[in-house]
Amino acid sequence: MSYTNENGVTFYHHGGFFMRELSQMPDTSIREENGDTIVRFHDTDVVTFNDTCIYLNTDGFKTSMNKTRINQTASEFGLGFEIKQKKGMWIVRIKGSDYIYVPSRRSWKEINKVEFKFDSDDISFYNPNSHDYRKSDN
Repeated sequence: MSYTNENGVTFYHHGGFFMRELSQMPDTSIREENGDTIVRFHDTDVVTFNDTCIYLNTDGFKTSMNKTRINQTASEFGLGFEIKQKKGMWIVRIKGSDYIYVPSRRSWKEINKVEFKFDSDDISFYNPNSHDYRKSDN
């Protein structure tokens, strides 16, 4: 979801609020190189992606700002994943899980979710837009 204000600035919905598009964020740049789109935050290429692969890199800085830029990139470019954090561990979660209603608990339960531990400085995985994680061995 996005909207453009009267000054022509586009905002994208991310994390419960609207943020300016990446190209307007401080210390952030976007470039095309050899068929890849690369989002750089400060001195680190935090997200590199093409039609088949996504590569995330923190250079050892797993900060809330790096996580925000990665998630913002995924949202703005419709990459089909998000970074979550569970007990200090970063998790790459592929979007598109199914939900079933559990009457005895009066709540919804997520099924068929696909997650990867992001326990090093970098990780690469298939682009969810071109790879069906439910029909393969990942």
